[in-house]
Amino acid sequence: MRQEIVIRIVMVCAIIGLGFSLYLHLIHSGLQNAPGCRINDYIDCEKVLAAKQYTAVLFGIPNQVVAICGFSLVFTLGMIRLRFPYIPHSDKIIFFIAGLNTFGACLGTYLQYISVTVIHNLCPFCVAAYSCDLTSLSFESAYFITLYREYRRKTRNKQT
Repeated sequence: MRQEIVIRIVMVCAIIGLGFSLYLHLIHSGLQNAPGCRINDYIDCEKVLAAKQYTAVLFGIPNQVVAICGFSLVFTLGMIRLRFPYIPHSDKIIFFIAGLNTFGACLGTYLQYISVTVIHNLCPFCVAAYSCDLTSLSFESAYFITLYREYRRKTRNKQT
């Protein structure tokens, strides 16, 4: 799997996740109502976003703002890597992107745990943004496994 393909997939996931995060921020701020968000008593964005256990996990910053910053940074770094491949060490940007996605996946896992066990409600847009992060992370993991296999193959060939 080529690095450029992985970065393009990650960038698409970042744009989709950014859209969901912006929409959730508008709902949380009260700037927009939430059509399609309340499906039944268990699936309801407004209940999840209104819960104090869910709204500000990271230093009092709303989770949607953290997600907006994270998805924007992932997209920007991916764009830098694709547009300026001649910059020294630009091939290492994917490791930083993977670190950001790992942080986002850990935070998303924690938030989904809180949503299900403490609040007893699910937010479909939160789950969608979380899925974008997991999709990015899975493609990056597949890329890193491919890199590791190539490295092992090369080191075995040198030894024989």
